[in-house]
Amino acid sequence: TNAAIIAAFSGGMATIPVTLYKAETPVRLDVSDGTIDSPGNAAYDADLIVGQASASKLIYTQQPPASGLVNTAFSTQPVVQIQDQYSNLCTTGTDAALTVALAAVNAADGTTVLTGALTNGSPAAAGGIAAFSGLSYNQAEALKLKASSGALTTALSNQVTVAAFDVTAPAASAVWAAGSTRTIQWTIYGAT
Repeated sequence: TNAAIIAAFSGGMATIPVTLYKAETPVRLDVSDGTIDSPGNAAYDADLIVGQASASKLIYTQQPPASGLVNTAFSTQPVVQIQDQYSNLCTTGTDAALTVALAAVNAADGTTVLTGALTNGSPAAAGGIAAFSGLSYNQAEALKLKASSGALTTALSNQVTVAAFDVTAPAASAVWAAGSTRTIQWTIYGAT
């Protein structure tokens, strides 16, 4: 923020504690004594680069779909960010490349691990972002995806209801003549 801090000088110096939380560059600190104002004057400005703190938590930035089919890749693949305690994306260092694992948990309690298996549920993050690809689940049930990585605070997705199969009915046809024969084709998705 642009809050002013008044400092007491002693021997021509003042010490001012400054805490910055948002990772960005540059952060400009301007100094003024009431007669000399530093904005735009490089001799009086201090430009700082504020980096991320240590990784602290996982956050879903793209949720999985509300529904899916058994053994079929989810139509929307989840994306999880690794963030510090101030919600800055961890883009550098080892925190930016942690492995984020997903577990299928009971949708009602969000903790009980289900017996079904996720496919493609553990990519390594790049730049603090774990983007899943081809993620699917092999049982018909309601679940949530619990993202975890070591000691970081976990993230819980919205509910996904996985169905055993989906039947697409044939298009309605014109009136059939008495005694005529027609072939109807049903397409079943997700059946194993």
